[in-house]
Amino acid sequence: MTTRGVIAGSVLAVVGCQALLTDTPKERVIVVQGSDAQPDASDAAAALDVALGDAADGSYASEVLADHPIAYFRLGEPKGAPWVSSLVQNVSGTVATGVSLGVPGALAGDRDTAASFDGATKITLPGGPFVFAERHAFSIELWVLPQAGSGTYEHLFSCETDVAGQRTGYNLLRIGGVTRFERFSMAGEPNVNGPDLPPNEWAHLLAVYDGNTLTLSIRSASVTNAALVSDVGVVPTYATAAYIGMKRDDSAHFAGVIDELAIYDYALPDERGERHYAVGVGRR
Repeated sequence: MTTRGVIAGSVLAVVGCQALLTDTPKERVIVVQGSDAQPDASDAAAALDVALGDAADGSYASEVLADHPIAYFRLGEPKGAPWVSSLVQNVSGTVATGVSLGVPGALAGDRDTAASFDGATKITLPGGPFVFAERHAFSIELWVLPQAGSGTYEHLFSCETDVAGQRTGYNLLRIGGVTRFERFSMAGEPNVNGPDLPPNEWAHLLAVYDGNTLTLSIRSASVTNAALVSDVGVVPTYATAAYIGMKRDDSAHFAGVIDELAIYDYALPDERGERHYAVGVGRR
């Protein structure tokens, strides 16, 4: 089943019950598609309603979409869904047992839900779109609600492998009382650290590599911090999956809730991260 229409200059398509949005030179296209060959019409209509809300001017999602991420996982799929999908491009991830979808999300006044991790599970994404070789700039943005008592060593987002016995890629994680953004290249393993995340409190994280510097910005009700470190290492071309809530070797599992994961293939300016945070907490 496919539905197309024009609303406020946007072209929308509905195929089942998964929402996608891509920009073309003249139009914004929202596609809602599902895994079922014959999806229920009410499911498709509900998904379209959510997609329209996502794109509404002034919403958190509209702020993120205005910055053209290469992937944007709202993680708002219904409880029991076996996959999560990006609102932009055709990228989906597999949800493992132990991930609970449909839990309350991070954003003030937003009906979109989030994904809860039990400390022994993950969401697996195809790594291709999220591999940044050479000194390619990129940014990782997400909201996180750590569970009390966790945080000794747990990965929030990971896209790392071994190339000729050398760690290659990057991670966003909590380790030893700090929050860390690390990048592995032929020149070494530089990382930038921020304060640990308060338990049971939503925090907005923005990790940025601009080709020369690693930057990690953390914003929450009780923490505001930005730190940076030089990094001019060259990353060889590599291939791997990416993971939400786990390190690549099925360790360092996260316990808590993650929401609104956006990935950019450029260095998102910190003022845009500040704007996203402000909108997310209701300061529009």
